[in-house]
Amino acid sequence: TLTWSDMLFDLTMSNVMKLREDLVSSVGHIPVAWAFLIRHFIPQVLLILFFLGADATTIDEEGNEVKVFGSYGGYATTYQVLGILTVVFAGFLVVSSLVFPQLYEALETVDETETKVDENNIDEIEMAEKDQVDDIGNEQLSKGELA
Repeated sequence: TLTWSDMLFDLTMSNVMKLREDLVSSVGHIPVAWAFLIRHFIPQVLLILFFLGADATTIDEEGNEVKVFGSYGGYATTYQVLGILTVVFAGFLVVSSLVFPQLYEALETVDETETKVDENNIDEIEMAEKDQVDDIGNEQLSKGELA
C-alpha cells in the first residue's frame, strides 16, 4: 500500500532520482543534492532569468532605449514575429495535446504485431506468454546458465 510519504516522494523526487540512478552507471557518483537542484531550484532560476531577459532594455543605434524582447539582434519585425510565433505554436501544440489528445490520434503509429487484448483471448495470450517464458527458461537450463 502507498503511504503519504511514498506519494510525496513520487510527486516531488521520484523521476529525478530515477534519472540520477541511470546516470550514475555511466558518469559515476552524482550527489542527491544535484537531483534536488535539478528538480526544485534550477527551473525557477531559469524562469526568473527568462523574465528578466524579456523585460530587459538596450540602447539602439540612434540612442533610444528599446526592449530587448521583440528586437533581437536588430532583425526586421517580420523575423521577430516569426520567431515569437514559432514559440507560441510550439506552446499551442503542447497545450492542445493535453486538452484534446484525440486530435493527435491520426499521428499514432499502429504496431501490426501487437495482439489486441479482450476478454475472449486473455487466457490465450497469458498461456502463450507462459509458454514463451518456459521455453526461454528451458533453453537457459540446457545451456547451464541457470545452474
